Amino acid sequence: MKDEMPTAFPDDSHDFAASPCPRILWLELTSTCPFACIFCSRRLRRGAGEHLDFNLYKSIIRDLEDPEIIRLNYAGESLHYPQLVEAIKLAKETGAETELTTAFSSASGAVLRRLVGSGLDRLIISLHTLRADQFKEIYRFSCLEDMQDRIAGLVRIKEELGVRTPLLEFAFVAMKANLPELAKLSRYAREIGVAVISVFPVVQRDPIPMEFPDELEGCRLRDGFMREIHSAALLAGQAAEGIDIRICNPDPETGRQLGRLPVSFPEALPRSARIRTCPQNPWETAHILADGTIVPCEVHDREVLGNLRRQNLRAIWQGDAYRTFRRRYAAGELAACRDCPWKWAYLPAPLAPRLRAADGESAQVFRGWHDYEASGTLWSKKEAVVLLGQLPSANAVRLSGVLPPSLEGDANHLEVSCNGSVLGTIINPTNELISFHSCLGPLPECSGAFTFVLKTRTLFRPARTGLGDQRSLGFALFSIELIKTTQMRGV
Repeated sequence: MKDEMPTAFPDDSHDFAASPCPRILWLELTSTCPFACIFCSRRLRRGAGEHLDFNLYKSIIRDLEDPEIIRLNYAGESLHYPQLVEAIKLAKETGAETELTTAFSSASGAVLRRLVGSGLDRLIISLHTLRADQFKEIYRFSCLEDMQDRIAGLVRIKEELGVRTPLLEFAFVAMKANLPELAKLSRYAREIGVAVISVFPVVQRDPIPMEFPDELEGCRLRDGFMREIHSAALLAGQAAEGIDIRICNPDPETGRQLGRLPVSFPEALPRSARIRTCPQNPWETAHILADGTIVPCEVHDREVLGNLRRQNLRAIWQGDAYRTFRRRYAAGELAACRDCPWKWAYLPAPLAPRLRAADGESAQVFRGWHDYEASGTLWSKKEAVVLLGQLPSANAVRLSGVLPPSLEGDANHLEVSCNGSVLGTIINPTNELISFHSCLGPLPECSGAFTFVLKTRTLFRPARTGLGDQRSLGFALFSIELIKTTQMRGV
């Protein structure tokens, strides 16, 4: 029987809600790799692999619009891409944060020096053990001594040049056999100035060289193994105080109740529920493989939505295949998304014509937002989206919030659009944060949801002013609501 419950994502909202171009990209420079890690499906799926055509790469970078993060890796070893440094520099010119994840021990000394000078923001080194024999068993290429020599070399070059970047992090794939190594790794991280270790429980979505019966039941992690990971992470934190150990898999919360407010929901999605978002949501993220194929995420990396050898990035992103995928994703129709532990879900309800950040999580807060703050403030990224429902006779929208200054010398602007039409602009000409309470309109004709796109001209980075907040902030939203008025203005 067809589900007749209303949804907070009506069909006519999807095209406005997605960003004009992907903001967060996984760009696979190469699908080649000399390593044959026991948990990796790359060799079985991709064979010898291939490099991304560099002219195609340049066209991708040209097509981007205000990207937020560009991750220059996926299945292959990017340090073996012939134009790696040039690729990093082009990515940096877009203004995006740049990251690269690598097995690292095969890097040459010349690559290390050029890497430090490239402007790369973050280098994530996959290091799963500090036992030499276990290193060979896991990676099946290179050796632990080479890995530690390369890391020491990179740290030394950074010190010689007096630079902070690339910031170093470790990625640790957790298996039952290497869990005791996590405490050793945390002590090593502290010794060399690595502050973050991300722990990724081993997964199996595709055929891989080794089975993991102690860790996995089918494609799902065993509860007992997850408890072992948490215990190992606790011991590792005690072994090296100050190291940020992040377990990159949500805890199963069996029996958690879904309601109108979105919650992290690792369990299988009930038929009546909907998906609000996930870390690789189709509203702002995309994966581009070395052969030019675009896929929506790691889970759906066989779902081809287009190929850049036949169409440009924007045409694919705004094309029918992506639009259909977004609608099915939001409606919870995709089996892999329904079972994905990373989703945020909710029970659909009619859209309200107003939203207050102090009320907490809302399904009407779409993409482009940082996490809610206990103070009742909701900070945006550079571009963010809110959905509002109908209000009889409403002809305008009222917004309340805070707009930071531009640190570039010019006034900062917050442009407000509704269903594709620009309603007006809120301006901060000062060097301080200003509060605003503005009415903008008139609203366009609409029979469904009002989709508001809120975009600042610049980003405010508190860390650059001496504050501890590392986020890139657009504006702070206190409230947004539909109203009937004869007075409309900006600040």
